[in-house]
Amino acid sequence: MTAFFSSYDLDERTVRDYDFTRRAVRQIHDVVTSASFEDMEAEGIFRFLFQEMEIVPFKDYLKRYLHERSEMEEPLKSVPDAVWQEMIEASFEENRAPHSFTPTTTRWSATVKSWLNSNQVRRGTVFLLGFGLRMSVQDVTEFLTKVLKEADLDLNDPTEAIYRFCFLHDLNYAAACGLMKQYEAAAPVPGPARPSPEDFASESALMRYLAGLKYSQRRSNYQEKALEAFQDCYAACCRAIAAIYQKDEEEKPEKERRIWTEENVGPADIEKMLCSGIPVTESGNLAKANQSLLNRQFQSYRMSRQRIDSIFKRQVNVERYDLITLTFFLEAQRVEITGEERLKAFLDQVNGLLTACGMGEMYPVNPYEAFVMVCILSDCPLAVYGDIWERSYRDGQVE
Repeated sequence: MTAFFSSYDLDERTVRDYDFTRRAVRQIHDVVTSASFEDMEAEGIFRFLFQEMEIVPFKDYLKRYLHERSEMEEPLKSVPDAVWQEMIEASFEENRAPHSFTPTTTRWSATVKSWLNSNQVRRGTVFLLGFGLRMSVQDVTEFLTKVLKEADLDLNDPTEAIYRFCFLHDLNYAAACGLMKQYEAAAPVPGPARPSPEDFASESALMRYLAGLKYSQRRSNYQEKALEAFQDCYAACCRAIAAIYQKDEEEKPEKERRIWTEENVGPADIEKMLCSGIPVTESGNLAKANQSLLNRQFQSYRMSRQRIDSIFKRQVNVERYDLITLTFFLEAQRVEITGEERLKAFLDQVNGLLTACGMGEMYPVNPYEAFVMVCILSDCPLAVYGDIWERSYRDGQVE
């Protein structure tokens, strides 16, 4: 199991000791290469997730960003919050950035303190910090996809398209407001079906693109792509489950057998396969997420039938976890290959989907994603996945 991990150069120590990705991969590597992994897969993985894996909150990412940008020699953890606060406030003043995009009665100092103590923030906060800290497009993208675990800047949203242009060309928030006024006053004109880099090369090109966007009134491109990817994965899972059920039918007397097809399989069957380790209430629903010992690590995520129905009804957006989980189920069926081969195939498939949907590739710093990666390396991925869920709902502490 060395090919995947070697790409992170695990034996090389970084200049700073807070490289979240490298540290997370090292932890995963230590788990799957331990002498006890093959004998105690589920127990070892659960212990890793519950006791050992670090959960990196927004505040730590923000402080790391400030530390790197300022090229401080002082160790990150020894810098008091007052220094970060002064740095943020000074940067916002220098860049003439607003303290909020909407009217607020919250004191500015309290807002900054809140950022420095928050485990999670809203999407708008990242954009606000983007202008206040003069972030690059790459910086904003990393905060959106890796820290918030959301989609990248949505170029079918005129506001986010304008923000991207400003981050790309190092323009301040006043320039963004000016471009927004131009967009609001512009007449809709037919334009290209999808954005290209040339559309963000100059202000005139951006305005032509935005006029075309207004004409087409396109929905969020990333959300549509994510829904389409989810539908494709869902259909493939239904076919796989139908094949499993059909194989079970062969064990029955011929007169009692039924024919299973993709159309016979639904959200309840997918829930049954992926949530088999989660207790069920008397009403037939999954036990509450907050009853799991891993609820904080997994951020209340479960592939329930209610969630699937809500996605198809467009009541909730497809998240990266949805695509990761369905792809995991499909690749988990490939028991004829080694764990490392299965992991490579899984990463190739899921990273392609995530990237196409603007969600960024698999990020092992995220506990749920690390969990799925370790499960896919085991001999029986789906069984281990279910066993971990079951253990997380047991009363008491980890064994």
